[in-house]
Amino acid sequence: MSNDTCHINIAGRLIGSGESPYVIAELSANHNGNIETAMRIIEEAKKAGADAVKLQTYTADTITLNSDAEDFQIKHMGYRIELLEIELVALSMCEVKNACILYNNALKQIIMVYESDQELSDTSIRLKLSSKLPKYMLPTKIKKVGLIPRNSNGKIDRQKLLLEFL
Repeated sequence: MSNDTCHINIAGRLIGSGESPYVIAELSANHNGNIETAMRIIEEAKKAGADAVKLQTYTADTITLNSDAEDFQIKHMGYRIELLEIELVALSMCEVKNACILYNNALKQIIMVYESDQELSDTSIRLKLSSKLPKYMLPTKIKKVGLIPRNSNGKIDRQKLLLEFL
């Protein structure tokens, strides 16, 4: 396996570049709390080719967020950008163990904070990100840390990172 591809193994099945897609069906509230209906949906998903089923216990009204906060969406270089979109692309890099994307509104900078066991140059990170993101979404500042701080709930402590890197 080359450094440009990464694979994971789920129950003996390789997932990654060059492999067949791993299909995950979703089972949310569409079973109406009926176990027989849920089991039928799982069987139908299997017949349709699903490799796994994701069970969701939340309903849309309990997880929908209505927020204009900077850590959800920013305006940068005339574009509306979801920082999570950049974060997901950064996390797709095999060399990156964890990542968080921040925005410095005063300096108009997208900041990538990441964890990795490898030494990565800013140039190599931007090059990999540029294969999936447009230029205006590329981080202007990149910082490697030993561990991204967590709050008491185990979530990334964005406030601490903002204070440290802005």
